[in-house]
Amino acid sequence: MQKGSFISASSKPMLLIILVSGFILPRISTLSRPHHLMVPHFNPFPGEQSYQQSINLALQGRAEEATRILYNFLVNARGDSTVRRAYRDIYDILSVRERREYRQAKDKARWLLRFWRHNDPTPATLVNERYVEHCKRLAYARKHFRSPQPRGYDDRGVIYLRYGPPDDKYVSNLGESTRDNESWVYHRFKDVSFDFVEFGGVFWIVNDLRRAIVPVNNKLVILTHLFEERSQLSLAYQITAWQLQQKLLGLNHNSVESILQYEYLQRVDKVKVSLPTRTSDFAPEEKSLPFWAMTAAFATGYFPDRMRRASLSTPGSGPNRKLTRLELYYAIPLHKIFAQKLFNQKGPALLDLNFAIFDKKDDLVLQHHDSLQLDLASVLAQNDYLGQLTFFLEPDTYRVALDFLSRKTHQRGLMQIQMDVQDFSGGKLGMSDIELASEVRPARQTDREKGFIKHGLYVHPYPYNAIPREQPISLYYEVYNLQPDTSGTTRYTVTYEVEQRGGKGVLAMLSALNPFGGKKSSLSLLYHFTSKDRHRADYTSLDFSRLKPGKHVLVVKVKDEVSGQEVSRRLKFNIMP
Repeated sequence: MQKGSFISASSKPMLLIILVSGFILPRISTLSRPHHLMVPHFNPFPGEQSYQQSINLALQGRAEEATRILYNFLVNARGDSTVRRAYRDIYDILSVRERREYRQAKDKARWLLRFWRHNDPTPATLVNERYVEHCKRLAYARKHFRSPQPRGYDDRGVIYLRYGPPDDKYVSNLGESTRDNESWVYHRFKDVSFDFVEFGGVFWIVNDLRRAIVPVNNKLVILTHLFEERSQLSLAYQITAWQLQQKLLGLNHNSVESILQYEYLQRVDKVKVSLPTRTSDFAPEEKSLPFWAMTAAFATGYFPDRMRRASLSTPGSGPNRKLTRLELYYAIPLHKIFAQKLFNQKGPALLDLNFAIFDKKDDLVLQHHDSLQLDLASVLAQNDYLGQLTFFLEPDTYRVALDFLSRKTHQRGLMQIQMDVQDFSGGKLGMSDIELASEVRPARQTDREKGFIKHGLYVHPYPYNAIPREQPISLYYEVYNLQPDTSGTTRYTVTYEVEQRGGKGVLAMLSALNPFGGKKSSLSLLYHFTSKDRHRADYTSLDFSRLKPGKHVLVVKVKDEVSGQEVSRRLKFNIMP
């Protein structure tokens, strides 16, 4: 289990505390290495020199340094000419909406910073592969598709910047009868094609290859040749060439305009409409390492603080109910790791864990790195590594990026999760998210090393996206701000509902021990509770053995019988056969 915690400050006032815990089931692997918060380094290159240095480093393959200097330049830039240059360098890969956003942005350097962070395929790491790729594409375009235009490249360069090198291309020169022309085809994008014709030493994109024909006789013959020599590139070229051949033989009475419009342009334009503004060729070099993750949000300050964070509170802060405790649970299937490579090499068997949190504007809230140490017995036993990350955040929308890397086995798992962190700070009835758990019970002294303790309960998270029908499952949730009656007693009801998504109606099975067992099917189940507590940590066990396989929705509703207020939460899950 990992032990440790740290505090990080973001651009707005926020106390953010991270606790990381994890263990291998059923064996416990203890980790006690410190956490290291990734903070920006001082950038010695100001303005233009800084931006150019970043590009040079990207072209040299020094991706981490290139990313760091770019980010630091944009953080410290204040609307100088270099910011405008950085915008011009990406202008051709931006959508109309993004260009409008940039024009309207008050802090244009911050907009560029958010753009690159949003488009980073591995945002949990210190390397932005998409930025490095763009630098390389830009350098290639300016070298191989030169143009006297200010951007330094012609229309071929625009397409290259957006989609990378074509899967196929044809360069044509039929002599004096045509201008230089070429066509690019991207088979990975449904055979979409782009045609270019040279005018005045610059290649321009065209929608009609007839523009490549100089004023000569036999234009139909030349046009047919232009499509025939491209017939191996795609079906659109092939069909158009055949129709033009039939026109030459007098067997097709449609006009040339009609043939081009219906056999070529409509086919190609249909695909172009669905094309994204830009694409990336980035793909992890490592083989895939699957893992599962799930989140749940809880209030802070309502219960006696039994979590291991007392030493981390800021002076005078006390319980802070404006912060929400967000827990992220993950499970790594160790049987998917190549054990022979992992343990036959020198050094500890480690998994690198990188994670980062971004707000809804793509501003970085926190970035962090840690290592998980594995033991051979657990890997050979094919157990899962189960871990938990705990964040204390202001209510808002966040994006969390996770990145697990096994350097020895050359395996990697990537995931991004969008989360809406609720605000529990008000005095009205509130309810946490529903946490799936494989076990919930009163905590024992021996459970403290596992780290999954909440308010005196041991809550063993179940972060998987599917539940076998025979798997015992528990629910854990918290209820806040129940109103007491005149005798100081709180009274509330809890209703459980299960809906089968895509199916007919609702299926809920009862058993003697929990709300979902036995033979009776019901739309909802109602339970009454009384207590002396205004805030409750509740749990119940479920039996899904008689649910049909497929997608389901669980709804838990809480009604305060004293105040009349109601609150509910939903949880989607899949039942496996």
